[in-house]
Amino acid sequence: MSNKRNLNIAVVEKNIDRVWFRQKEAAKWLGVGESTIKDMRLNGTLSYYTFGGTVLIRKADLEKHIKKVT
Repeated sequence: MSNKRNLNIAVVEKNIDRVWFRQKEAAKWLGVGESTIKDMRLNGTLSYYTFGGTVLIRKADLEKHIKKVT
């Protein structure tokens, strides 16, 4: 059972593009306010998607943004 759990973790890390955050979660992950995330989306510095009225942001896009600004 332990090997199965380790395999699942490896798959999640390998497929980071499949990890999505809502705007509030993205803000918490970055350590900024939701208004900052909204500003970043609206001025084009952060990619996002909408699905049924919900804003979704890929973790990979957040990590790209961090690399860009540091």
